Amino acid sequence: MVWPDRFTDLQIRKVLRWLHDIMEKMGGEVPTENEMKQFVWDLLNAGQIVPGFGHAVLRITDPRYIIQREFAQKHMNEDPIFKYVDILYKVVPPILIDRVRPKIPGPMLMPFRGDSMALWSYGI
Repeated sequence: MVWPDRFTDLQIRKVLRWLHDIMEKMGGEVPTENEMKQFVWDLLNAGQIVPGFGHAVLRITDPRYIIQREFAQKHMNEDPIFKYVDILYKVVPPILIDRVRPKIPGPMLMPFRGDSMALWSYGI
């Protein structure tokens, strides 16, 4: 495995912390899509961002993310972190298209890497 550079590592940790904070705010319960939509809208309306979505260069969802998402669906489908990421994947892009019209609103690879979620899930 190629270890990420410092910038990438920082982004991974930032998004994992953000996911952990969301989980705490929601009492550890996996939210419905509507609850997550409301959370994301509240976040954006407060002037904050949804880290890990949108890409400066790619005009499609990062293909590396798609591959790792498929892995997580197969091997980590019941993991709470993956459940949050899965819901975010479903609700955030349409909201971003409606709100800020990014060139590509899909998730980038680094913040939602399957290996990062696995390490976090196993306490590593």
